[in-house]
Amino acid sequence: MAILSNPIIQRKKGLNIVVVGCGKVGSALIRQLDREGHDITVIDQNASRVAEITNMFDVMGVVGNGASYSVQMEASVASCDLIIAVTASDELNLLCCTVAKKLSNCAAIARVRTPDYSMESEYLKEKLGLAMIINPELLAAEEMARILYMPTALEVNMFADEHVELVKFKIPEDNILVDKAIRDINPGITGEDTLICVVEREGEVFIPYGDFVLRKNDIISFGATKKNAVAFLNKVGVNTRQVSDTMIIGGSTAAYYLAGLLLSKGINVKIIEIDRDKGCVKSTFTAMLLGFGQTGQEALDFLYSFGAFVGEDHSRSPYELYVYDDHMPDREGEYRAARPGMDYSKIYFQNTTVGASAFWDQFTQVQNCGPHKTALKERVNYIIVSMGNDELNIRTGIELCEWICCKRATGKAYNRPLVAVHVRNASDAFIQQVIFHQKKFNGLVRLEIFG
Repeated sequence: MAILSNPIIQRKKGLNIVVVGCGKVGSALIRQLDREGHDITVIDQNASRVAEITNMFDVMGVVGNGASYSVQMEASVASCDLIIAVTASDELNLLCCTVAKKLSNCAAIARVRTPDYSMESEYLKEKLGLAMIINPELLAAEEMARILYMPTALEVNMFADEHVELVKFKIPEDNILVDKAIRDINPGITGEDTLICVVEREGEVFIPYGDFVLRKNDIISFGATKKNAVAFLNKVGVNTRQVSDTMIIGGSTAAYYLAGLLLSKGINVKIIEIDRDKGCVKSTFTAMLLGFGQTGQEALDFLYSFGAFVGEDHSRSPYELYVYDDHMPDREGEYRAARPGMDYSKIYFQNTTVGASAFWDQFTQVQNCGPHKTALKERVNYIIVSMGNDELNIRTGIELCEWICCKRATGKAYNRPLVAVHVRNASDAFIQQVIFHQKKFNGLVRLEIFG
């Protein structure tokens, strides 16, 4: 272990910050924090990297393992305000923060990239006392997904736990908004929760009042819920040009996150990866479909296509699709007749009423149906609820999420599936229930609505 420092260090008035890891992310972070005037100490096991950083910036440097008690003591973690762990290892980052929290009352931020840990970010933050978990790959994937979901928009930003979008777009020529005052826009277009916040015109920025008149080529930013943002653009005649099919080159962690985000929005995804071992699907994709009307049948078509990824033997990847409906014999027959070319060997149709005791028995207990001798609750990845009744769909989706969260709280590490609920015209009260439970379930299971 060695201590390196810049001989011309000047004391600053910022925070006392310890950064563990001097890679690309760490170096960029140190550069920004140094520019802001903070007192910085860096820790890394690579002596030459630490020497390079201390020569470039006005920082202290410690060579050693950032998770070591003695190294953290040498770096004065006991008196620091903030520790940021951004090494290449998620486990080391979490351990660094855990040790630091025992040493001092500092705030702790950990870089966590692995999908398994990222899905539990809220749980880890709470149990380890972290101020924040950062995931650059996930953030990049979310930004790409927003662009692909709404390519027309110049910029899309999320607020209020991603329930509100701030969308920026340019008013085209001959649009219905041209030469119209904001107060004169039909309320049926804007709705109650769409607000035009900012207008940019010829290099000037305006905060518009009701009498502000919009012009062609104005760049406007409006806030709305996810659903109403797209609806507003469609109503004013701006084609969102949402992508329907996407090809991702490279099977990286960012690609994994991006594929999941796009699939949740109904966008088809193909991934091309030169490394066959890296690109192969090694686990079985398991989905449940509750309700088998028109929406349910369209969802099954989508899920069946999703199972077309390449498996380890370079054939169709392993998948299981479980379909539940209390009118199954007739609907299954119609579906098979319309799609004679499908492989039904891994699709299991169940003539069961969703929500009845028989359904919950099949969900929670080991059944002879399917190739596995484990309950669906332990391996399901994706649940789609589409039974034709908005309120029933929402109640069932919430009940499923609560059951999964209950088992997670008791230490049973089942999968954290995405529960997608089909909603057409649910009341505001039910939508508010969904928003409330989305926050409640964060980190344990994802609850989304579509339709």
